[in-house]
This record gives sequence, C-alpha cells and structure tokens, in this order.
Amino acid sequence: MKHKRLNRAGWGKGYTVEGMSALMEHAVKVYGAHTFEGECAKENIGSRKVMEKLGMVYDHSSSYTKNDGSATFESDIYTLTISSLDK
Repeated sequence: MKHKRLNRAGWGKGYTVEGMSALMEHAVKVYGAHTFEGECAKENIGSRKVMEKLGMVYDHSSSYTKNDGSATFESDIYTLTISSLDK
C-alpha cells in the first residue's frame, strides 16, 4: 500500500497535529489505548515537531527500511503513555 501524505500546500498549518490528536482521542475512548508510538527519519524535523506537539517524547533511536528495500534510514522513536487520570 502506498503511503498517503499531506500535500506541501498544507504543510505547517496544523492539519496533521489536529487529525492525529482526534485519532488518538478516538483510540483512547473507543479502544482503551493508552500508549502511542511514532517513528520518523532523524532528518525529518517536521515529523519530529508533530510528535512533540502531540505530547510525545523521544524514547530511542532505530532504523527503518522502505517497503521496496531500496533504502534504510536512521530514525527516532517517540512515545506517549496516557494514564487513566489523563483521560
């Protein structure tokens, strides 16, 4: 499956943070989710900022490979754990 992303014209306007916040809230309310994890290439400052705005914090470094195996990227993993008091 090809990943869909926001068109460049929409970058920096808060759409991703707003959409992800709504999805995370839904996951908490409907499915009882309490831990979220995100990963981005180390040089992807925009994605890092999105995760930080969502309340996620750096957890550890890793790497990931494109689906077609053509490239591997160093990455950072961010996490957020929501306690029952935060809901």
